[in-house]
Amino acid sequence: MDIEKTKATFKRKLPDFVDFQNPGQDYLVSEYNYKRALSDLAHELFEDWVGQAADSLSPQGFLGLLNRLLREKIPVANSIQNLSGWRDNSIFFDVIIGEETQLRQFMWLLHGLFREAGAGEDVERSLGSLLDWLNAKDCPPSLTKVFPSLFLFVWNPQQHFFIKPRIFDRFLRSIGERPLGSGYRLTVDEYQRVLTVMKRLGTALSDWHPKDMIDLHCFFWVAQDWAELQPMDSSSVANQPEAAGADTQPVVIERLELPLNLILYGPPGTGKTYELEKGLFPRFTEENSSKKREYFIVDLGKGLTWFQAIALAVLDLGQGKVADILAHPIFQSRLAISANKGPMQTIWGTLQTHTVADCPHVNYAQRHDPLVFSKGSDSVWTIDRSLLTELSPDILDLYARMANFSENSELIRRYEFITFHQSYAYEEFVEGIKPVIDEEGGQMSYEVRDGIFKQVVARALRDPWRSYALFVDEINRANISKVFGELITLLEPDKRMSWDAEFGQWVGGLRLRLPYTHTQNPGADLFGVPDNLHLIGTMNTADRSIALLDTALRRRFQFRELMARPDLLAKRSIPISGCADSIELEKLLEAMNDRIEFLFDRDHQIGHAYLMNVHNYADLERVFLTQIIPLLQEYFYNDWEKVQLVFGDIEEALDSDGKPRARADAIISYRIPRIHTLLGATDQFGSRRIYEMPEQIEPKSIIKIYDGE
Repeated sequence: MDIEKTKATFKRKLPDFVDFQNPGQDYLVSEYNYKRALSDLAHELFEDWVGQAADSLSPQGFLGLLNRLLREKIPVANSIQNLSGWRDNSIFFDVIIGEETQLRQFMWLLHGLFREAGAGEDVERSLGSLLDWLNAKDCPPSLTKVFPSLFLFVWNPQQHFFIKPRIFDRFLRSIGERPLGSGYRLTVDEYQRVLTVMKRLGTALSDWHPKDMIDLHCFFWVAQDWAELQPMDSSSVANQPEAAGADTQPVVIERLELPLNLILYGPPGTGKTYELEKGLFPRFTEENSSKKREYFIVDLGKGLTWFQAIALAVLDLGQGKVADILAHPIFQSRLAISANKGPMQTIWGTLQTHTVADCPHVNYAQRHDPLVFSKGSDSVWTIDRSLLTELSPDILDLYARMANFSENSELIRRYEFITFHQSYAYEEFVEGIKPVIDEEGGQMSYEVRDGIFKQVVARALRDPWRSYALFVDEINRANISKVFGELITLLEPDKRMSWDAEFGQWVGGLRLRLPYTHTQNPGADLFGVPDNLHLIGTMNTADRSIALLDTALRRRFQFRELMARPDLLAKRSIPISGCADSIELEKLLEAMNDRIEFLFDRDHQIGHAYLMNVHNYADLERVFLTQIIPLLQEYFYNDWEKVQLVFGDIEEALDSDGKPRARADAIISYRIPRIHTLLGATDQFGSRRIYEMPEQIEPKSIIKIYDGE
């Protein structure tokens, strides 16, 4: 067991730690004291009951004590225990022991476990009985590790150890031990192996003098650094590489050599969006590669209702228990786009709501069509195909798409594309509360839904070997501070999480709490951004909001300027009907942009894209009338003389108002009204030009822009 590196990590995080006899205040306050207080509270609550018969306490009284232990503040520590999380507790209380019969059964099992654990290390009989009971209740694999080990740990911390599955597996790997496995239920033999490993750890730490299993648990917890190494929320567990087994690795594909945060900026029409479509989108697309079934199922699951996802899972399984449905990819893909805090309750509720009326093993009054599920005496669920044909044929159509899927040469897209606008908000980008209409009763409720950025982050976390991207067109159109919120810091390259291939986990990086997720679920995993996700935006420098963007993003993004390129229009001339002359587009664009840069600035030039699709004079005239003139009108608001200067419309001679006169072939013309005729007898107004937009443009008027002869 190589733990020297782990010990060094532990010491770095607790610099005042000497050994477990002299651990320092940080260790005691942040780790040891509340776990010891939790054990003391367990004995205070249950000691008398354990000394008597199991039925000496009423089920409701027992439930109240259990709530005090797991869900209420520990008096000494003034905090709620965080060994079992909010979501774990919800499933345990609402599903596993949610009915009185189940609660009574659990009371007897826990009574035996406490008695046996109090006598020493050997808990083979009572632990085996509890694990068998949990398995029969379709308990999720992770919770067969959490709750039995938690009760053993608090009752006898000298002998027993608490298992937090995912982080404990990472710790086992880090010290060279075989992990328990994310999809496997705990067995008595595996728990005995855990105790053996922890005894060996205690021996390896003998120079630090550990007092009990609490010290060993604190060492593992701090060294593994739960707050920083937890990679993603539990809704993504089923899609992690770990879930497929330690030896399952996809083909390694090198990451793309691109800045993590990049903004393409320049005047309008300089090809920023074109660069995304033609230059960058293909780099995040697997061309000519087979579309795997798992990708297809993920895409399909995003558009399903809970009933559809559960029905498809049961159809695909043929038959299965709730835990099997929970683990099915189609249900997991639906779960991934929601913030559902109790997926097992959702499955239970949906199955019972749609159970056929004559099913003897379901006693549930509020049923709704279609009634297609059945439950056996062994808690195995099935679905009636003939009833589906009659009542819900859409399910069979969806299933046919799943069953008949074959790998094909469709492109796999590892990016998303969005456009910001003035009303774009944090709730759309990161996460927000969205209204949800109940599928059965039509009642409206609200749930936290992931925004596009958080969805792409989840995809990137599940596939650390490839690069992913979120493209944001017109990134400066939205209020960046409101849209990005606290994530603006997480985007910085040195704040990103990186992939540790040796241990198969995301490490490092800055993690934080999200306002919606962690308000609803304080125990949810912290959120971080991986270093295989690129955020690439485009920005129009002619937009007045650019100044606000520079301050917020300049330090966090690299910027690449795209300016007008008249050279792309070289050798493209537009013939003029009935005339030997032609219009040279390259010279035309250069002349206009030189004048715009002088009169305004380089950020307001006209991009070459305006003229790229011009093939004849009618196209050119249309572009001038509908795009270029309105654009210049916006640039030089109420200053038509500058628009005339851009078009070369003004000559040196003066007009009757004392200002330079317009050429006869000017694009923008004007008239000077007689003040007395227009307004009557008055001397308070001087002469004024009234400018007029052309309805059509003569070719010579455009030629003179670059050839003023």
